[in-house]
Amino acid sequence: MEPLASGHDRSGFESAVEVLDRYFRTQSGQDARKNMAAPFVLALPDGTIAGYYTLSSTSVQLAELPEQPLRKLPKYPRVPATLMGRLAVDRRLQGKGYGPVSTRRRSLPICPERDRLVRADRGCEGR
Repeated sequence: MEPLASGHDRSGFESAVEVLDRYFRTQSGQDARKNMAAPFVLALPDGTIAGYYTLSSTSVQLAELPEQPLRKLPKYPRVPATLMGRLAVDRRLQGKGYGPVSTRRRSLPICPERDRLVRADRGCEGR
C-alpha cells in the first residue's frame, strides 16, 4: 500500500461499484490535495491499481463504544478516530487475494447503529 500519487493511473480502475469508481477516478486526488482524505492504493508491479481505500479524521461519542475500551480512554464526550471511508478492489482482481486491507470486522466502517456496515452502493446493512 502506498499513498495515491499523481503518477498512479486511475483511469482503468473498475470495482463494479460505480460510485466508488467515479470517486477514485475524479475526486480522490482532489481530496488528497485538500487534506480531506488520505487515499492509499495497492499498485501492482505493472502499474495496475489492484485496490484502494481512504482514511480521514473523525470522532465518535464515547457512548457508542463497547465498554472494554472505555476504561482506557479519557472521559471526554467524543474521542478522535480514523474513518475508512471507501474501500474497493478492481473487479478483475476480486477474489484473488488483492484486498488492500484486512476485512476483519474492526477494520470496516461502521454505521452509528451498532454492528451495521457502511456500503457505498447500498448504505448501511446488517451483519
